[in-house]
Amino acid sequence: GSATIYQYAGSCNNFSFAGSVGVTNVANGMDVTVSLATLGGDDGVLNFKLVTYAFLGPGFTGVLDVMPDVGLAPGKTGGI
Repeated sequence: GSATIYQYAGSCNNFSFAGSVGVTNVANGMDVTVSLATLGGDDGVLNFKLVTYAFLGPGFTGVLDVMPDVGLAPGKTGGI
């Protein structure tokens, strides 16, 4: 499968396509690696939220899972 990456575009629910990356299925989850180049050469320090869904041929499922849970603050990567 693949993961589609979108970047925040400055206002509520406004995102721009940044790229797609491969997904590796692992025990009880998935691994996705997003290069800094996909994020526009950014420094890698960011806040993030994830939404999962599945493509079923002619359409998509609804949201299957989110991370972090709805209502919680976004996840964060560390800085130098």
